[in-house]
Formats: sequence, C-alpha cells, structure tokens
Amino acid sequence: MKKLFTLLFSMALLIQAAMAEEVTYDFSTSIPQGWTSSAKPAGFEQTSNKRGCQFTQSTTLTLKGSTGISKVEILCSCNIDSKNTIAVTVDGKTFGKLETLAKEANVTKTFEGTATDGDLNISLTRNSKSIYIKQIKVTCASHTENGEGQGGDNGQDEALNQLDANYQYPDSVIIRPSGTAAFNQAYSILQGNVLVRGTGTQSAEYFACAAGNSLQIDATQPFVAISINGSVKKNFTADADNGEISYAYDSENEVKQDPVVFVNNINAKSLKLTCTAQLRCEEIIIYFKQAPDLDLDNLFGEDEEELTFDYEPTEITTLSLSYDTMYYFSDLVPIDGSDNTLPLTDMYMEKDDHFTYISFIAEANIGTGVAPGIYPISYSCEPGTVVASIGGNDTEDYPSYVLTDIINYDDGTSAFNPYYLVSGTVTVSAQGSGLRIEVNAKSYNGSTINVLCQGIAIDSNAASAITDIVTEPDNSRRVKVMSNGHIHVVQGQSKYDLLGRKIK
Repeated sequence: MKKLFTLLFSMALLIQAAMAEEVTYDFSTSIPQGWTSSAKPAGFEQTSNKRGCQFTQSTTLTLKGSTGISKVEILCSCNIDSKNTIAVTVDGKTFGKLETLAKEANVTKTFEGTATDGDLNISLTRNSKSIYIKQIKVTCASHTENGEGQGGDNGQDEALNQLDANYQYPDSVIIRPSGTAAFNQAYSILQGNVLVRGTGTQSAEYFACAAGNSLQIDATQPFVAISINGSVKKNFTADADNGEISYAYDSENEVKQDPVVFVNNINAKSLKLTCTAQLRCEEIIIYFKQAPDLDLDNLFGEDEEELTFDYEPTEITTLSLSYDTMYYFSDLVPIDGSDNTLPLTDMYMEKDDHFTYISFIAEANIGTGVAPGIYPISYSCEPGTVVASIGGNDTEDYPSYVLTDIINYDDGTSAFNPYYLVSGTVTVSAQGSGLRIEVNAKSYNGSTINVLCQGIAIDSNAASAITDIVTEPDNSRRVKVMSNGHIHVVQGQSKYDLLGRKIK
C-alpha cells in the first residue's frame, strides 16, 4: 500500500509539472496589470543598470487569480548590503525562505513551495535606500488574464475573447465609468466592443490609472486616435506604445481639462498608456475613422521653442575664469515628472562680465557646497555627477554653463555669450576654512573651459540670490538659473526633463 501511494504521488507530481506554465511579468516601466502595490513606486530606472521598479519604502506586491503556484522567481536589485528583505507567500503559506538582499544588481531570487491556489504576496521590507523589482516569473497551473507569459494559448490574452471580431464600429466609441466603486484595484470595462483595462480607483465619476501603472485599450479593428477627458495629478507624464501622445502638465497642481490626454496617429488595434502619476478618466473617446481637429498648441503648449546649442559661439577658444566667492542652494527635486527625487545642489559664481553656474546631483555640504571630490560632467543623471547642459532657447539656458562678455545696459537688458558644459570634471576640495573649485570642461562646440574659485562658500537657500538677466528678443535672452529649485526646464507652458526631452 505504501509503494502504491508513493507511485500515485509521483504520478501526480509529474502531471502537475506537465500542466505548469511560466508567466513572466515585466516591472521595467510600470506595475503590470493584474498586480497591485501597497506602496507607490518611487520611479522606474531605465538607464544605467536598468533595474526597473524602485521602492523607497516597504510594500507588498499582490497578484490575484492564479492557481497551482509552485515557484516564484524575482529579478531584483538593492543598493545597500544586508538591510532589506524579500519574502513570498501564497494563500498565506510561506514559499522558500526570507531573502536578505546584498548590494547587487539584477539577481534572481527563487521561492518554491507545494502547488497552491490563492493570492500571491511578495513582501518587500525596506530599511534603507532602495529595493528594485525588474521582473517576476510565476510557475503555476493557470494565471491571471493580465500576465504576459509563454503558457496558455501561446501567450494569447484571454480577456480579448470578450470582443466580437465581426463588430462594425461607428466613427467613434465613448467609454464611461462602469459605476463600480473600488480603490486601487485591477479592473476592466467593456463598452462598444472596446475593452479598457487598468489598475486604480473607480467611482461613479471616473476610473483612474494609478501612478506607475498602465491603461490598456483594445478593439478588433484599428483606431486612429483617442481623447481622454478628465484630470492628471501634478508632475504627470505618460508614454504610449503606439501613436503620438500629448498631455497636460503642471509641476505644482492637478490639471483638469478636456482633453487632458490625446494620442494621434495610432493606427493599431491596441494602445498601452504608461503613467507616472494618476490619470482620472471621466470618458475616453476612441476614434476609428478620423481624428478630431484639436488646437494642440493651445491645449498642450506644443508650439514652444525647443532647446538648442545654437547660441554658443562656434569659434573654438580657451576660457580661464576665476572667482573668490561661491554661492550654493540645494533641494530635493522631482525628476522626469515622477515622485522620485534626487538631491540637487546648484552653485553659481559671478563677476561683472562673466558668470558660472553648475548643478550637482549631490547633497549640500557646509563649507564646500558639496562634499569634496571629483564630479564628472555627465548626462547620466547619476548621484555624484554634474549635470551636463542641454542647451538653451530664446528665454533661458540650462546648467551647467558659463556666460561671458556680459554687457548690462541702462534699460535693464543684457547681452552675453553662453558656453554649454557637456563633458569634463569639477573638483571640489576644502582649503582651510574655505574651498577650492576647479572646473576643467569642454563646451558643446569644443571650447576649453577652465574655472577656478578659491575663497568662501555662502549658503543662499534662505535668500533669493539669483537675479534674472532681462533681455530684448533682438540681441539677448532672459536667463532663469534657479527655476524654483526644480530640475525641470520650463519654457512657457512646456517642460523638459534632464535630457532635454519634452514632457509637455
């Protein structure tokens, strides 16, 4: 009898293994549909190590709707040793063991257990710095419909079976709230043979795409455009996997307008919007025949002038500038329109006919502005670097840069030559009770820029120490070197991120 039981048990395991499928969920740019997070992600790292979803506080990631879960593999990262942990349970049963994370990038942690039905919970306990999740692979008998794995019907999204392949669409279809009330839950809305799926809050007035999540729109025929009426939270940005996206943006306030998001030239049966801040949809209009003729310049400020390096002199030269006083101010600032922050310390040095402005991605340090060290000038936006300039336009320049040959006129206007720093180093050191700063840089057009400051550092956080250089359009430009401490570039109604990409 014992041998028979063992044989039957072994056969059951073989059958279970044969039926199992692996479903991979990608956290590189958003929280995948089907998953919820008890804490809001700080951002999504898509440069450098490309570690994916960043958490700066403890959270629980939850996946509902899978059965027969037997293994969970988590591709994760941590930037501190032996402080943070990951644990996995399915229906309350512990899988594997508690994993204490080392300081390493993109490693796989595996959690296994007896095949179990129920909610999959991944507990990230953060005590210091950050935990990153890039990918989660779940081995199970069947999975929630929003997975993107290889199992099932060749990975086909079963939710799309709700759509009628023979449906004839009118010129446009309007999607409105379903009437369901829910908080931060995965949902799907099927109206007019269009399926809309997302994760967020629903009410009688709107359905939301929560920050760090995606809104998926599917039909059985290609559509050309969508228009979303509703509102977006401050610092909202979004990406579309098809078409050209426009959206409202404000770094300080929520924006409500019709439309608040518009995507044109889609020409596909599906559209995925990935949002960094909350999007509230009062209605979505899907256009199948022709896109509406909207005044995008008025709605989204898209006629504003782009940044350029054209204002820098093309003649290659060597500049040697010196100062005896440096002013600095610091803040934790938002980047890329997300809730993620970086320490930013800005330094400026000035004389009658020249001016130097440098932005460090570093915390302030009393006496030397930032901690002594060598800071590379880079576009990487990594801590411990100086921000390379992305140029300027008719109204402002973006650090790091120097201005030379400044002439101030009696009417309050000024003329000058800007040099945009794009490579090199800035060395900061203590010198007795003062400091020494050496800038050895190349400008965009190849000029050599040498700056030396030996003297004192003055913290100007408590005072407004920057004065705009007011200019006339025909011979000079307005330079706003402070911009309220934010790392975004603001030109009219347009916003730019650290790399000069237009985010509005």
